[in-house]
Amino acid sequence: MLIASPPTGADLELLLSKYAHRYPEKVRIPVIGDGGEELILPALIANPTGACKLTAGEQVNPAWEKVCGATVRGQGLPGNISELLVADCLIWPNVLEWGSWLTRWPGLASDVGDAILRKIGAYGVKLEEPYQGETPPDSVINILVSKPKATWRRAKMRNLQMVIVLEPPSASQWQMHQDALEKGEGVWGEIREFVKSRIVAFVDSDGAPLETSSIIERYPGVALPIGQQVNRLAGSVRQVELGEW
Repeated sequence: MLIASPPTGADLELLLSKYAHRYPEKVRIPVIGDGGEELILPALIANPTGACKLTAGEQVNPAWEKVCGATVRGQGLPGNISELLVADCLIWPNVLEWGSWLTRWPGLASDVGDAILRKIGAYGVKLEEPYQGETPPDSVINILVSKPKATWRRAKMRNLQMVIVLEPPSASQWQMHQDALEKGEGVWGEIREFVKSRIVAFVDSDGAPLETSSIIERYPGVALPIGQQVNRLAGSVRQVELGEW
């Protein structure tokens, strides 16, 4: 099977520039071709339109809103979510070339959909509680002194290692957040703003401060596991154990 060559030079620069606001990224898709030959399919993926500040004329695909809605309801993702994500986020190859790949390798969409979620931090993020006696970076210690209800976690995502300081919501903030989610509209916007309001600080592995808005813009999916951690801090444990204390 003949595989189209990926864009290079000026053509690649044009694509990267056109979709710069969606943080395009190259990916390699290893497959087994005819006769058992190992092939690498090159592709370019971008952040979902629903998580980005779009340029004039761009339309929002519902894929990201569906991911967010399923997450807050504690449900599995819709069965067609991979197809929706690919339709939204695959910027190369074109539709015809991608269609020929799917005809030959019909399982591709699921794996590429997972890669998109990993790209934006919705999958593969680890928020680790400090082990007993572990001390955070000095800059975080100072924050914790001034915010007695706050807690810190180590965040690991792809090649990034950070420390995040989170503060639980007040009763009124929690209720307003729940009421907004109940409406079922603009779920991503509500999650994003609520999580940003609960993040006291992001610092890198050396303790240097990071800008919260920039991280969530570049890796919007990270707001989902952080939001779940904030829910825990608010007492939403999802399971109350019956039995002796």
